[in-house]
Amino acid sequence: MKRFLLTLTLCALVLSGCSKKKTENFALLTGMNKTQVEHIQKHYTTLIVKGTFTKDTTTTIKKHTTTLYGQINMTANKNQNYQNSNITHKNTTYANITLDAWQKHIKDQINTMKTNGYDGLYVRGFNLYEYSNKDTNTYNVMMHFLDYAHKLDMKVIIQDGHIFIDDFMKNKENKTLISGVLREDVYTKYNKKNRTLGQDKIISDEKKAFLDRVVDYGMKAYVVEYTKASDWKAVIEHDAKKRGYNYVIIKHHNKTKD
Repeated sequence: MKRFLLTLTLCALVLSGCSKKKTENFALLTGMNKTQVEHIQKHYTTLIVKGTFTKDTTTTIKKHTTTLYGQINMTANKNQNYQNSNITHKNTTYANITLDAWQKHIKDQINTMKTNGYDGLYVRGFNLYEYSNKDTNTYNVMMHFLDYAHKLDMKVIIQDGHIFIDDFMKNKENKTLISGVLREDVYTKYNKKNRTLGQDKIISDEKKAFLDRVVDYGMKAYVVEYTKASDWKAVIEHDAKKRGYNYVIIKHHNKTKD
């Protein structure tokens, strides 16, 4: 039955003739180590890698990208030197980000990444706003981090954080603080046992509606899917282009393949 529905979807896409919007060539390679990233062969408009590389390494990588983003988690904390909040989710412990010591810690990381040649930040951890029941202080600290990065001329892509992003837009915040928003598994759902499954329609529709709001607000939408299936790739490529999403389809879930 699922195969039949997918076939109908493909047929509808072929017949629709919808216009396609220009999208970026981007890659999410946060699973690559120093040696791997220094031997990238392709050129990307936007490239996301680990945020811990030195200036020498980023100089080499930037020969293959227009904009280089480094990964940073602004809320998760395993370091006992920083006080934790009482919030945990899926075995992740979160910091009390309202503390001055934590904010200095994050800003020091941003400064180091700027010095080491990164053009932007790939920010993880903004789901804390949802897990804190939309705490106002948490929102304000996250806005402080975004403003700090902006003053350093650092672009920002936020991974997930959809509850924060929705309130960001409702509050009519400055859209230039966030270059884009990235979400995984919009069209398909990776499953280790069954490899690739179609994403639940309700979840898929909710994620696409959210990304449509992001695009309408003037920010970029990035989609990452994990599949080897050519039929699903055709669906993703057509619909993502039509909606103006920047997308990448990764065959390997560990994000190490160029």
